[in-house]
Amino acid sequence: MFSHIKTGVAVVLRNKKMVALFYFSNLLIGFLFILPFRAALSQFLGSSRMAENLHHFIDLTFLAEFFKTNGAVMGQLGLNLSVLAPLYFLLMLFLSGGAFALFVRGGGWPEQFWANSAAFFWRFVRLFLWSLPVLSLVFVLPWLGSLVQKLIHGDDPYQWVGYYWARVKIILAGLATLYYHLVFDYARIIAVSGDERNMRKTITAALRFVHSRLFSTAGISLVYFSAGIAGMAIYYFTTHAFDGNSTLVVTALFLLSQAYIIFRTLIKLGLYAAESSFYSAALVPAASEELPFAGEDETGLAEATS
Repeated sequence: MFSHIKTGVAVVLRNKKMVALFYFSNLLIGFLFILPFRAALSQFLGSSRMAENLHHFIDLTFLAEFFKTNGAVMGQLGLNLSVLAPLYFLLMLFLSGGAFALFVRGGGWPEQFWANSAAFFWRFVRLFLWSLPVLSLVFVLPWLGSLVQKLIHGDDPYQWVGYYWARVKIILAGLATLYYHLVFDYARIIAVSGDERNMRKTITAALRFVHSRLFSTAGISLVYFSAGIAGMAIYYFTTHAFDGNSTLVVTALFLLSQAYIIFRTLIKLGLYAAESSFYSAALVPAASEELPFAGEDETGLAEATS
C-alpha cells in the first residue's frame, strides 16, 4: 500500500504541466465565483477595521449580517454557484479522463491527454449517473443516524443527546462521501484500463474491487485525506500568524493561498496516481476476465506498472 502512495507522489511530481493545468482550472472557476462577492464586500467595507480583519480570518457573524442586509449579493452568489458548480464538476470530470489514462496507460503529453479526456468524458458522465445510488449514502446514513437516535432517545431527547448525535451524523456523512469517491475513482480507473463502455458493469466491478481490498483501497485514500487535513490546518494557523494590512502581508497571504491550492491539486492527482498504481498491480488480470478489453493491447498497463 505504501509503495503505491509513494508512487503516486513521484508520478505527480514528474507531471508538473498537468498539475499546472488543474491548478489554473481551479483558479479560474474560483475567480469567476468570488469576483462579484469581493467587489460588493470591498464597496461595503471600504477601508474599515473589519476589512483589515477579513484579510486574516472569516468572521461568520459579520458575513451572516452582510448577506442579510445585501440580499442582491446573496442572489448573485446563488446564481454563480448554480452555473459554476456544474461547470466545475464537468471540467474536472473531463480532465480526469486524461489524468487517469496517463496514470494507467502511460502516453505522451499533451496530445494523448486531451484525446483521452475527450474520449472518456461522455462515459464518465454516464458513470456518474450510474453511481448516484452510491452517492445517496451521503444522505441515507445521516438519516439512519437520526432514526436510531429517535428509537433510543425518543422524540424529545436531552440537549446533550442531540449535540453528540449531530456529530455522529456528520461523521457518517463524511465516511459516506469518502466511500463514494473511492468507488467512483476506481470505476474510472477500470473504465480507462479496460476501455469499458458498459458503465453499469464498471460501477459494479468497482464496488467488488473496493470491497475485496477494502483495507488497502481505503488506506491509500485515508493517507491522502489525512495529508489534506494536515495541510489545511497548517495553512489556517500560518495565515492567522500574520498581522497588519501592509502590501507585504497581503502579498504573503495571497501567495500562501495559492500554495495551498497547489498543494490540494497535488493531493488530488497524487491520489489518482496511487489508486491507478494499486489497481494496475493488484487486479488487472482479474478485471480483464470480467471486463473484456475493447481493443486494448495492455501495453499501457505494463508501462504503468513498470
